Amino acid sequence: MQKPVFAKLMPRTHSSTALYTTIATPGATDVDVLEKMVELKFSLASLQLLPEGIGIPLREAIARCQEQPPTTWGVQALDLVGRKDLRMLIEPGKRRETGTKWQSVPTHEAVKDVHTICASALDLDTIGSFDPMAEQDRQNIARLLFKEDRRIYEAAKLLQSSKPSNAKCIPEPHWSEQDTLENYKEVAARIAMRTLAVPTGRGLFNFSARVPLLTERFPIPGFNLSCIIKPGNTTVSADKGVFTEEKVCWAFFHAGVAAGVSISRKAKEIDTSWIVFNKPPELTNRHAGFLLGLGLNGHLRNIAKWHAYNYLTPKHTMVSIGLLLGMSASFLGTMDATITRLLSVHVTRLLPPGSADLNIAPLTQTAGIMAIGLLYANTQHRRMTEVMLSEIEHVEIYDSCVPTDNLRDECYRLAAGFALGLINLGGGTDLRGLHDMQLVERLLAVAVGPKKVSLVHVLDKACAGAIIALALVYLKTGDESVATKLDVPETAHLLEYVRPDLFLIRTVAKHLIMWKKIEGTLDWIQSNLRLFHKKRFMLGSIRHLDSEDLAFYNILAGLCFSIGLKYAGSGNESVRDVLIHYLDQFIRLSSLPGLLIGTL
Repeated sequence: MQKPVFAKLMPRTHSSTALYTTIATPGATDVDVLEKMVELKFSLASLQLLPEGIGIPLREAIARCQEQPPTTWGVQALDLVGRKDLRMLIEPGKRRETGTKWQSVPTHEAVKDVHTICASALDLDTIGSFDPMAEQDRQNIARLLFKEDRRIYEAAKLLQSSKPSNAKCIPEPHWSEQDTLENYKEVAARIAMRTLAVPTGRGLFNFSARVPLLTERFPIPGFNLSCIIKPGNTTVSADKGVFTEEKVCWAFFHAGVAAGVSISRKAKEIDTSWIVFNKPPELTNRHAGFLLGLGLNGHLRNIAKWHAYNYLTPKHTMVSIGLLLGMSASFLGTMDATITRLLSVHVTRLLPPGSADLNIAPLTQTAGIMAIGLLYANTQHRRMTEVMLSEIEHVEIYDSCVPTDNLRDECYRLAAGFALGLINLGGGTDLRGLHDMQLVERLLAVAVGPKKVSLVHVLDKACAGAIIALALVYLKTGDESVATKLDVPETAHLLEYVRPDLFLIRTVAKHLIMWKKIEGTLDWIQSNLRLFHKKRFMLGSIRHLDSEDLAFYNILAGLCFSIGLKYAGSGNESVRDVLIHYLDQFIRLSSLPGLLIGTL
């Protein structure tokens, strides 16, 4: 009578006692111990809960049975010793009928001639930069997911930017040699623009996949803007004067971000010394993006603060942006006092009254505002909320003796809107100590309220920031009153009083608030359009472009964007078909002629 009660009251102790009784039995083997563990429904998770001294004999028994388990064992015993490969022999009905077509890289890709091997030996991007075994698990999983074709390898080829791209351009019979060359250059310029946009996709493809070798510099791939034109195999280079690093600085910045985010979150010893080791002699846009990439994966937590000041002292705009945003992302939502002091000297509004103007680029100050939002994310900090709201609402008093304020442009106020939304993320129904600020009313007044004619040029810059702030504050709350106020006006006449591009943001904001009601269907899109737009919701009947339809197109784009956000990563094919329909229609519309003035 005592044993059942003992087993119920102290099951772990009862199991351990039974196992050690088996171990102590003369003549008992490791197989007997494993079979007893299966009988007691003992799992690897149960083994983790035992003290180390008690668990060691059981682990040794598992290790000794792993190499040659008895053929009579069932599924539970094989799982316990980690031999899931043998389960396929026991459960043949659960095996996949389709064999693995691509178990490894095909041999025709692996065979290289001596010239290719010598060229790759000098390529620093392929050797000595990161541990290749860090990506092995991910590659094995990718082969299992896409074993019927080589799409994963083709995607990797499309996302490389350091080798010449291929393009097709068949010369027309009537083209002269000069015409052919001009067309080739036009194709090369388009391919160059595509190449400059590749790093964003490469960063997502390689996200958190690599572990760097601490003794080597981590490579940041550059851009090869040459293009091989098929079928003649003519190599054409884009005009270097058009694509200098100064003119396309953000492309180089994003290349650095892609390299930074590819470093695994689990990588060890990514500290100050390693970051400084990778610092170039002269600060570059690529290194600026690299700092942001490191911060997004949390690796700037370990950087010494005095090194951060060394980065900021030269006032390199892109490096300042990357470092401020990266450090704030690493300290997301912590309200760290040291980082706050670092950011405060980059934000005019946080300086004491009467302070001298900051000799800092407006883009750096905009990044500082955004960084405050990340550092104080989801804290509902009153002081920072007041600062962001005042920056959105700011109205400059005209004075002929004072220079015009070039800082608080639409970009700056939009960053303030994002920061305000992040600080109070999803807290619209519970604003705690912010009720007396009339936060929602003041944001709505800027976003959708009537404006004085004399101030409309100022407040128009703040509309987007106020809308984004409201969307984030009421994110997924389902508050219909706020969502209705942000919605599109009910009459076609009122559409003329709002900038068309703001309708896209207002539509997305409304549906971010009413998140649960988003549906990926054509009926849902039609139901969310005003009566005067519903007849043309499929876009198929439109045969010419008219500027009066800009609001309609922006509203449709906002609805599609909302669907994309809701169903991101779901693999829903019906939603995909809806979005592809509108993508095809917008591509068709972009090639239509405009409606001439005076025509019907």
